[in-house]
Amino acid sequence: MREGRKTAQGKGIEIRLRSDSAPTPVFTDRARLFQLLSLLIKNAIKFTPRNGRVGLEATWFGAENAPAFVVWDTGVGIRESDHQRIFEPFVRLDSIEGGDMPGPGLGLSLARGIAQSLGGSIEVASCPGEGSRFAVLLPPAPSANPSQ
Repeated sequence: MREGRKTAQGKGIEIRLRSDSAPTPVFTDRARLFQLLSLLIKNAIKFTPRNGRVGLEATWFGAENAPAFVVWDTGVGIRESDHQRIFEPFVRLDSIEGGDMPGPGLGLSLARGIAQSLGGSIEVASCPGEGSRFAVLLPPAPSANPSQ
């Protein structure tokens, strides 16, 4: 994560963090969750131009108050037709500015695999020129009452 922070500082990218008050505890593998969020944040920084913004929000959704972590950016964005392709290994999108970035193109594929291994999923919302939002949705905490 330290290298991502240095890259963000070098590009003048502002990093914002926000968290709702936790209505329920989060039961998950902390190390894997950290790895997953690190991959998404590094990706956001990579595709955000100078003086842009990247953020991480922790929130809860649904009747069960399941945890969600949203990584967003003011980057180049992704066409809707490419939203599923970006999670395939080694895929590079030439159709977006910055599509020739270095690296093997594994970050989002790895992120999706980690999310699934935690029992969750990743959703993307993005438009070219408007940035991206990657929502990591995790399962709700187990009920303290076994009869529920």
